[in-house]
Amino acid sequence: MLEIIAKLMPILPLFAFFVVALIVFLFEKTKYSTDELKEFSFYTKKPKTKVPKEIYSSITILAILTSFIFTVILALNFLNKEFQVFNLFSWVIFENYKINLGFLYDNLSIWVSLMVTFVVLMIQIYSTGYMENDRDYPRFFAYLSLFSSGMLITVLASSLVTFIIGWEIMGLCSYLLIGYWYHKDSASFAAKKAFIITRLGDLGFLLALFILVSNGISLDIIELNKIEVVKMLSVLVPIGLMVAAFGKSAQVPLHVWLPDAMEGPTPVSALIHAATMVAAGVYLVARVYPMFYYIDIVGIKLVYIVGFIGAVSAFLAATMGIVNRDIKRVLAYSTMSQLGYMFAALSAGVYGVVAAIFHLITHGFFKALLFLSAGSVITAIEKAHHKILEEKNHHNTHDTHNSTNNDNHNAHHHMDPNDIWIMGNLKESMKITFITFTIGFLALAGLFPLSGFFSKDEILNVLLSNNYILFFVLTFITVLLTAFYMSRIWVISFLKKITKNEHEQVNEIDYNDVQEIHKNIKESPLNMTIPLIILAIFSIIVGIINLPFDFLFVNKHIFSDSIKEIFKDLIHNKQELHFNLMLVLSSTLLLVLGLVLAIIIYLPERKRYIPNLLSEIYKVLTKRYYFDDFYHVVSRYVIRSFSNLVNFIDNLVVDGAVNKVADQFHKGSIVSNKVFNGLFYNYYLWITIGLALSVLVILFSK
Repeated sequence: MLEIIAKLMPILPLFAFFVVALIVFLFEKTKYSTDELKEFSFYTKKPKTKVPKEIYSSITILAILTSFIFTVILALNFLNKEFQVFNLFSWVIFENYKINLGFLYDNLSIWVSLMVTFVVLMIQIYSTGYMENDRDYPRFFAYLSLFSSGMLITVLASSLVTFIIGWEIMGLCSYLLIGYWYHKDSASFAAKKAFIITRLGDLGFLLALFILVSNGISLDIIELNKIEVVKMLSVLVPIGLMVAAFGKSAQVPLHVWLPDAMEGPTPVSALIHAATMVAAGVYLVARVYPMFYYIDIVGIKLVYIVGFIGAVSAFLAATMGIVNRDIKRVLAYSTMSQLGYMFAALSAGVYGVVAAIFHLITHGFFKALLFLSAGSVITAIEKAHHKILEEKNHHNTHDTHNSTNNDNHNAHHHMDPNDIWIMGNLKESMKITFITFTIGFLALAGLFPLSGFFSKDEILNVLLSNNYILFFVLTFITVLLTAFYMSRIWVISFLKKITKNEHEQVNEIDYNDVQEIHKNIKESPLNMTIPLIILAIFSIIVGIINLPFDFLFVNKHIFSDSIKEIFKDLIHNKQELHFNLMLVLSSTLLLVLGLVLAIIIYLPERKRYIPNLLSEIYKVLTKRYYFDDFYHVVSRYVIRSFSNLVNFIDNLVVDGAVNKVADQFHKGSIVSNKVFNGLFYNYYLWITIGLALSVLVILFSK
């Protein structure tokens, strides 16, 4: 029975995807005009489907709920016990070589699966409210379910082939969901950008697979983690996997796709950032950690390179988050930064793996909470905006001054609901969202006793204990930056009453229009706020799984002891990682400093300007360190020039040579066509001439 549950758990959402797709294929025929597609999702009336739309979301929610229940059952039976592998089938069989497709249940995969299934369940329930008025409601939930299955397949993969199947399902779904509103040019561009850049990283994954197969090395993860197998590996294998991990987890320099990925619906952003889409890179390195730990390049362990890229990414992302005014993009930069924390931790051996995965799990809860809270604000603004537009259109139906009305309509359409500077003082109208966002932001910043405090400080502690001073300094400074940029959006969005003078300095939209929108903002419905409340509770308490001290009935290091059991061969000494009170106090002081600075700078009314001393830095940050400009120049001048050169060679040499030969044959055929034209007397004449010549040759030869 357990084997059946273990095999079904990750693929139940996949079945739900096919069921929804089949129902849509049989019963729904959706056709929209171009004008209809140009309208934004929230502006539409409730869509009419032949099958009640609740059926579609119920199918996918039931599937992920069942997967969550199955995960709990499997955790009760397999957690902290010998790992279990359940092979579905052998995909390729040679004489002494097999490529298996199956699922691996060990402490690492079970802990992460518990987080993924629960978070995805909350996101899907929330989506029933957020996407209520969307025209393509069934399509959205079908994609969401397929995405969920891809995540679980990745987490539970028993071999790298199974891993890359889940990995690529996630890549496909991220493309489909980022570009979900494909009628918007910005969304379709962002989807292509994400797809192409992550595919560049995936070339490294394929390289690693090709090398392993060509050398007859097993692709099973359990085998790959054996020390004797690791010592046989080419250095290109972990390098390829490292590149793939950086592409998927948006680390420098393959990070440029992540901020633009916010073009998709907010539940998609939550799914990408909170579960195991972007965190899949961290999970990949942890899953095959021995090869990164033992293999080096010119004497430098690969885990140090991983840690360096992570620490730099954490710092750079935090600085970019300081200046952005799109609430979802700020959260995207925070994800990149927090993933950088995790990669930095992975440089520090087994205790680093524990800290990284612990932070991955806690981050999943509070980042889902933050994105969904942001989505609650965005949809409230959109609905208020739409209500005002409808009222104006109704009142102006018989108005003769159409030009004025159209100008007002267009002014509203220039409003960006993600802009924190058109929010302000939302704590009054959206109390539940305010409380949940506050809990999420404080957990992300790492305030005691929220979950982020325990996981963030464990990363800092493990880096300091291993004397990785550079990594520690970068991540320690990032604590201050994180507290500052998160406090900034919290203060501006929820606490600050933005005055007319301040508004006119930072916004183009009319102040009175914004005030009118604010009067109509209401709290989100229960199917959105209940998941927020549940996630807020877990963002507070989930840190209990890895407390650095005994607390009531909870033992310390429950999670740590569980994960260390997997990598016990890498533990060369039995020394435990001790709680560092001075470090905790220092990081908490930085957090408070960041919060106070944000309140001092952004809460009072004052003229908004950037000091000349900081204007150049501000410009660099708003330009995202010119990474996008650099890639644009490379693609436009280097890659395109190279493509033109290859095209020229192809046309002149390859096609030219083939066409030249074909042209000569063509000319020869024209000449021969005059001789061999199909007329009998011509053939008779040539036969006669041939016979005559033959007779002459015979006579003269004698």
